[in-house]
Amino acid sequence: MKTCSKCVLSKDEESDFYKDKRTGRSRGWCKLCTNATNSARAAADPQKHNARSKAWRDANPEKWLATVQAWQTRNPGKIQAARKQAKDNKYQIDFNALWEAQNGRCACCGGPMQPSGRQKDSVCVDHDRTCCPGKNSCGECVRGLIHWSCNLILGYAKDDPKILRYAAEYIESRRDRAPRSK
Repeated sequence: MKTCSKCVLSKDEESDFYKDKRTGRSRGWCKLCTNATNSARAAADPQKHNARSKAWRDANPEKWLATVQAWQTRNPGKIQAARKQAKDNKYQIDFNALWEAQNGRCACCGGPMQPSGRQKDSVCVDHDRTCCPGKNSCGECVRGLIHWSCNLILGYAKDDPKILRYAAEYIESRRDRAPRSK
């Protein structure tokens, strides 16, 4: 047990105190007091805090990357929620409501979709590119949730129904042909 010199409470030395990297001994303030003081200092002068953080990141890119990866490993749910929130903001939609309305099925082909990931059957938000040609959408031109592969088909066809009809006719006209012998 050790007493924090800030809050004057007795706490477990191993779990409630940070170790000094130079000496290896536990610091005088407990983790709660240290974190609260650091947060207050950052809130008082955010520009100084951000500049200091950026300088450390620039000087220690390997350590920063390791720290980020460790946090991501510990918090997969937070990452997935943040990605969905970003997708909601990007397209000005309620992703979960749209997913529920479509029962997790592709609006283009009707097949089941994966709610996340980068596979052929993963979900994409489909929007009319003639309204919003960039990557973001106003929300009014969102057509639905579709497979990633279906989104590629529409993109390569430039959202032109005529091209898609010709492609469908082409496939149907070749179905009855006998396979060539080698």
